[in-house]
Amino acid sequence: MTLSFYDATIKPMKKAIKNLRKVLHIGAKHAQENGIEEETLLQKKLFEDMFDLRTQIFAVQLLSAHQGALCIAGVTPSPTDVQFNTFAGADALLETLLSDLDKIDPEAYQSKMLEPVTCNLPIGTAHFETALEHMQQWVIPHTYFHVTTAYNILRHNGVPLGKSDYLGAVNMRLEK
Repeated sequence: MTLSFYDATIKPMKKAIKNLRKVLHIGAKHAQENGIEEETLLQKKLFEDMFDLRTQIFAVQLLSAHQGALCIAGVTPSPTDVQFNTFAGADALLETLLSDLDKIDPEAYQSKMLEPVTCNLPIGTAHFETALEHMQQWVIPHTYFHVTTAYNILRHNGVPLGKSDYLGAVNMRLEK
């Protein structure tokens, strides 16, 4: 069995984004039930020198798709409101991101795997020898970092989250 570039990169990234949406839904419910302003929760950070929750969500969009998979696939990202201040706005951003990722043709994406990638970053222009290296060394680690940090910000602020909320459904058989 051969693992495609699409299956190794896009599928797990989409799962992480879907799970982030679920985590954010739990965060929205917690805010509503506890009289917490959504905008206040979206401005929370783990540490002063880290991005807030809203920026973590935006970073998932920017790094996983706009500078990652969509760039490699040649898919133009849909316009979105990056200045959201509600969980509904964050959800709409991620929903659009998933819709954009669905536009990637797996066969065309596969053909790009060994091509070089140039990515404009706030810190400069990054050059990767191959799209595979770009996804493995930059995009996927950043996606998981920002999804995990968003989860941790919510958890740190009292949102009742567990590991299963982060992981989502796992296709496994468990024996006892």
